[in-house]
Amino acid sequence: MFETGVVVERESGGLVRVEILRTAACDGCHARGACAMVFQNRRVVLTASDPLGAAKGAKVTLELPDGAFLRACATVYLIPLAGLVAGALATWAALGSTVTASRRDVLAALGALAGVAVGWGIVRILDRRLREGRRNGAERFRAVVTGIVS
Repeated sequence: MFETGVVVERESGGLVRVEILRTAACDGCHARGACAMVFQNRRVVLTASDPLGAAKGAKVTLELPDGAFLRACATVYLIPLAGLVAGALATWAALGSTVTASRRDVLAALGALAGVAVGWGIVRILDRRLREGRRNGAERFRAVVTGIVS
């Protein structure tokens, strides 16, 4: 994924904060409704690795490393999905034949919801650790400045 933006701030450790405008490609995405809730305007500021040393105000091109988008999607979707399945199965197995089948179904559904909540919590913790840099591998999800346009 390639994008163009403007460096708005230099940070320590070879990082820069880059402001990008959501493009027409974003408007064609089927998930643009979800982004509209998060990004109220068309400007997005993100932190990127800067091996080129771009100055503040420079127009730069950004690239997301191969597989980073897929890894991020897998993390965000598969962990809560695993929680859903594990919650439902654990509740179903724990109840055994102690309750009627219809009650067990309802309680298993509630267990599934609890599993999704736990999975979502795990994703939030991973996100916080990656953002704070406390976990090795944050750079796997970070955009990289690949060129200076001006």
